[in-house]
Amino acid sequence: MIEVTDYLNVREKITRLELSQPEGIAFLPRGFEKANSVNELVYESETPTIRSLLRQEGIPVSRLEKDKINFKEEQSIAFIAPILFITSQLITQNPALLDVIVGVVSNYVYDVIKGTRRNDKVKLEYVVETTTGQYKKLTYEGTAEGMKEIPKTIKEIHDGQ
Repeated sequence: MIEVTDYLNVREKITRLELSQPEGIAFLPRGFEKANSVNELVYESETPTIRSLLRQEGIPVSRLEKDKINFKEEQSIAFIAPILFITSQLITQNPALLDVIVGVVSNYVYDVIKGTRRNDKVKLEYVVETTTGQYKKLTYEGTAEGMKEIPKTIKEIHDGQ
């Protein structure tokens, strides 16, 4: 199931928290929308691995924090991936890169849940900056197989459809 909802202005929140503005893609920490300080920011434990896999494909990932990053491992029957923020600039300048990004994440998720007790259950979230400067959150919950629709939906969100 894919659900699309409005999301807060990511760039304004980044400025308020005195973080670095991302180019292309970045990971958003858990609870980003409610955080009042950098000390409250915590990332999913899978963040460094997915960042490394994206870099291996030549995709630079922006870091919001200048200093230490906190991670939290979630004990869940579902695989919970870090929230990926995709800027309008990335989609506009290189739309084919979006398929690579989602493919890298999807392949990693599939490999992780294969042979585990996670029941092929996946939860992914993407925050997309639209061409009009709005922000939308795409939440996917379902099987690893169903992740194929995510790139198309992200492009539609970006284009305001």
